[in-house]
Amino acid sequence: MNRNIVWTSKARSSKSPDVSKSVAAFTLVELLTVIAIIAILSAIIFPVFNNARESGRRGVAVSNLAKIQNGLELYKLDHRNKDYPPVLFAYAAPGFSMSDVRNVGSAESWAAAHPGVVYPLSGLYPQYINDASVFTDPNDKEKDASSSVTVSAAINVRDRTSGALNAVPPVSFYAADAYDVGPHMTSTTSVDTNYVTRYQTAWTSTPMPTGFTPVTEFPRQLDQQVTSDDTYITMTTYHVPSFQKVVVLFKSGRARVFDPSKVLGPGCGPDTTDISASGGVANAGFWHIKPSGSCQ
Repeated sequence: MNRNIVWTSKARSSKSPDVSKSVAAFTLVELLTVIAIIAILSAIIFPVFNNARESGRRGVAVSNLAKIQNGLELYKLDHRNKDYPPVLFAYAAPGFSMSDVRNVGSAESWAAAHPGVVYPLSGLYPQYINDASVFTDPNDKEKDASSSVTVSAAINVRDRTSGALNAVPPVSFYAADAYDVGPHMTSTTSVDTNYVTRYQTAWTSTPMPTGFTPVTEFPRQLDQQVTSDDTYITMTTYHVPSFQKVVVLFKSGRARVFDPSKVLGPGCGPDTTDISASGGVANAGFWHIKPSGSCQ
């Protein structure tokens, strides 16, 4: 009995494979197959993930613009139901970041403490919108409201006596203020380092109307006493380089996502006669954007 057990053990020992020579391993073909599968899955998953993330960022931009439009309407009600602010957020103040302007105080105290420096709070902040981040775009590298980086852009000022539209020297804005100014689009897929005005109450030299009779020429300007709901307010171009989209806000409060081709150049919609309008319109072409018609 015992010899039988010993014999069996030896038999099994002699017939068992050499463990050192039978370790399982991937062949080169198997390894390349796994790598190919991972590459294919990455090519599928990463674009989907990036698109989902960008969709979320555009959603933030749309939400911000809705808050801005609501603030504009409240501002207008407080100013005899006809005036819009000269800027959406604020003019840039030397040495102050977007977050710093929260503590600037009244215009009188600012003038006493900073003689000769323009009072920055001329827009919706903080009385109508008390969160500076609302005026930033998620895709802007300067989106941090504490950023003090500034840029220059030209603006127009309406002379309330003559009705003439006068261009003023470039004004400083915060680079993070995405809806007062923004990068200039050079094509449907790229922007350059120049900044152009994205918000103004008037773009052309059309005189202001008298009474409440709407003008027939260039009626879609915020300083007109009667404007349609499809009047352009502002836009953001920070979604152009990677995803070829612009987000445009209209007076109706509706923010729409457009392809850049609908914004660049003349011919988008019926307002093709004001191609030479100043203040950045000739560069960006967004005066031609309408929520309906050939630019949709």
